[in-house]
Amino acid sequence: MNRSTGTNSLFALIVAAGLSTTAAADPGAERAVTLVSTTCAACHGANGLSISETIPNLAGQRAGYLENQLKALREGSRKSGVMNAIAAQLGEADLKPLAAHYAALPAAPVGAPARSAPFAAMSGSKMSFPADYRERFTHYLTMNFPATRQVRRFYASPQLLADLAAGGSPADGSAVMVEVYAAKLDGERKPIVGPDTFFEAERLVFYTAMAVGTGWGSDIPALIRNGDWHYAVFGTDRTVRAGFSQGECLACHKPLDSTHYLFTHKSLAAARSR
Repeated sequence: MNRSTGTNSLFALIVAAGLSTTAAADPGAERAVTLVSTTCAACHGANGLSISETIPNLAGQRAGYLENQLKALREGSRKSGVMNAIAAQLGEADLKPLAAHYAALPAAPVGAPARSAPFAAMSGSKMSFPADYRERFTHYLTMNFPATRQVRRFYASPQLLADLAAGGSPADGSAVMVEVYAAKLDGERKPIVGPDTFFEAERLVFYTAMAVGTGWGSDIPALIRNGDWHYAVFGTDRTVRAGFSQGECLACHKPLDSTHYLFTHKSLAAARSR
């Protein structure tokens, strides 16, 4: 351990000890620590350094700024589908302690990696790859993704279509499988569009998926729980991608509780009516 690393580690321990002492004396601070460690860390990291380039770091931000942003997200005056749904579940008394908690954490050192490891409590998935999905599932949607030069094909399980047709919630066995293909590119590196208006697929790059299992949501924090849905990203070898964490998926789908957490709910409705 070099001197710099030792100093940073010691500082982190001092901060952690201080937060623990504060939490023990202040119920609001204690709840903030619980919220951060069980929920917020799924995206923003346990130390306030996010798990993704698309998610802002919170460590070391000014407490007043963070409190105002949480309040705006909670009230809806600042628009963010993900955070509006999560902040709306926070009480007024949660805002100041959460802001103070993150403000007290050390910001990322200049020039050092500013990312946290995926949240361990949400790593992996309880979903298994449905090897026979091509035979059993219904292909209900194809979509172009110009920004990533991909085309994706969506498949729904019989259970999901039956549950939605009956007006119920997706039950055990409901699943969506998505094949993600890199598009064929022309000489200008633009996707080639086929006669069906969709990008022509060149090669399968991975799968995304979601499925329901009885009780699967019981160990997910309530603020980001999506019923009993679990998510997965499978490689072309059909195993869950190494390092996969459900945190971002759960947070992203959380605002869709009125449509059973399904982004493609309208397309599924059209598929089950055919």
